[in-house]
Amino acid sequence: MATSGTAATFKSSVSAHSELTHLRSPSKLPKFTSLPSSRSRSSSSFSVSCTIAKDPTVLMADSAKTAGSDPTLWKRPDSFGRFGKFGGKYVPETLMHALSELETAFYSLATDEDFQRELAEILKDYVGRESPLYFAERLTEHYRRENGEGPLIYLKREDLNHTGAHKINNAVAQ
Repeated sequence: MATSGTAATFKSSVSAHSELTHLRSPSKLPKFTSLPSSRSRSSSSFSVSCTIAKDPTVLMADSAKTAGSDPTLWKRPDSFGRFGKFGGKYVPETLMHALSELETAFYSLATDEDFQRELAEILKDYVGRESPLYFAERLTEHYRRENGEGPLIYLKREDLNHTGAHKINNAVAQ
């Protein structure tokens, strides 16, 4: 059973005061075959609305205006580790006690100057921090436009850490 008359509608406008770009381009979608059902075998149509944003926080800010909530609350978790109304810690229950202990230790040591100094020394001496940045000359040249403009591409060399991975940064602090 195929549905007919399916079309996608994309909103179109460019807002001067936001980084959102909306497209309006009606186009026909291919026909879809529905699963056999004992209920209805009638055809239906639908529309798709798409918002393209350069920055996800801009998209969240636009959604927040319609939802009536503050998007700044979505950028960081609350005191319970939740992002927004429904966010949370998605870990097995057996890890919750260990994570709570880690969280308590973090809050007590985050402002402790002696701990921060010791952590900086360990990261420098044993991990090899700070990780150097290298200018990627050939990648920059590859993406340069005909008018000479384009991105300046730098690579952060986490692979040069003493263990060869970025994970050591997290493990040492824990």
